[in-house]
Amino acid sequence: MSARDVSGRPGAPPAGLGCAGIDACRGAALALVPVRANGQLAFGGYLWNDETGAFVAHSIEVLTLRGALIEEVTAFLSLDAVRHFGLPDAIPT
Repeated sequence: MSARDVSGRPGAPPAGLGCAGIDACRGAALALVPVRANGQLAFGGYLWNDETGAFVAHSIEVLTLRGALIEEVTAFLSLDAVRHFGLPDAIPT
């Protein structure tokens, strides 16, 4: 399957979280921890939680690159996925 065959295909169902563009994402309360998934660049995604005063594990985000550009982001919205990479459940500040 070529990159053209999958362009525009969503990597995960909508989760009610996200932003489009740099300006919309400014001030987002999230933290990313770099990991590798099957040789691809990926991140553990953490969302700020006011109640716990920490960033709480949310997802693994796997990037598909075309050259230096991000072509697709596939999100695994599971605490089990985060734990699979040996990442903590939360990051205190």
